[in-house]
Amino acid sequence: GTAGTDYVEFSTKSSKNEISIELDRDKMALVGLSVPEIGNAVQLAFRGNDNAKYSEGGEEYNINITADKFDKKDIESVRNLTIRTNKGANVRLADIATIKQELGQSVLERRNRLNSIKVNAFTAGRPNGTIVADIQKALEKEKLPAGVTVEYLGEAERQKDAFGSLGTAMLIGFVLVYLIMVALYESMVYPFVVMFSIPVALIGALLALALSMEVLSIFAIVGLIMLMGLVAKNGILIVDFANHLKASGMELTEALVEAGKERLRPILMTTVAMILGMLPIALSKGSGAEVKNGMAWVIIGGLTSSLFLTLVLVPTMYYIVDAVKDRVGRLMKKNKPTA
Repeated sequence: GTAGTDYVEFSTKSSKNEISIELDRDKMALVGLSVPEIGNAVQLAFRGNDNAKYSEGGEEYNINITADKFDKKDIESVRNLTIRTNKGANVRLADIATIKQELGQSVLERRNRLNSIKVNAFTAGRPNGTIVADIQKALEKEKLPAGVTVEYLGEAERQKDAFGSLGTAMLIGFVLVYLIMVALYESMVYPFVVMFSIPVALIGALLALALSMEVLSIFAIVGLIMLMGLVAKNGILIVDFANHLKASGMELTEALVEAGKERLRPILMTTVAMILGMLPIALSKGSGAEVKNGMAWVIIGGLTSSLFLTLVLVPTMYYIVDAVKDRVGRLMKKNKPTA
């Protein structure tokens, strides 16, 4: 058993013994019997036939014609069943068919036109994703029979679909933030400087999840998407003010230091306000609060790491990108042919 699973049960009950009759059509043709005739004979002997009626005193009673219990107690009774042909000859069923006993499903289930059995379980004490990962590892060690496949349904399937959709949403959000900044700065380069504030926020977000013992749930991923816009704002404030100071004639290094000093207060005010606003959600212990705790810790961790690291990383990347841009510009000007 996998840790974290409880009340594990199969969708079908225990298999039941059943008798399989495989007819030999060549032998049937030799004795002059057809499939319907054999089927009717087996049904009459073991299940009975109540088509006949008996009437007495205005009441009608069903008459069930069937073989005696002594003649239908085991598989040998089926093999020794005698069937009369049209020519009056008696033929044993075992002479014209292969009869064997095998296990059959008590309830027949199908999925995508294939026989299937569901294994249902509740989760307790561990996240669904971790339990499914453990089950997958255990099944990889097993050699499944040919034609047998395993699918993960229920909460595991919904979680997989949700994670895929949220991953796409995160990618789209990343691209949209970049495109908005391209329009803001009228440059394809400087937005990359701001985008470097997002990775440092992800470091803090995942670290906060680990320290708070929360799982990367759907709500936590929603928090990561929110975090992209929140932390990019800090980078935008620094880059925008540095551009303004450069345009006024200030030297690059001095402009970056001055931008960090001037924008520290608004960055600090907005970041602390958002962290304090998320603390009640993060520390809540009420009914259903555990669903949103992860989202709050993601935002708190991401904003905290962004507060300290963005003030260092964004100016550094700005300096490197600006230096590379100037060097490329000088090379292009140097190699430009003169008229």
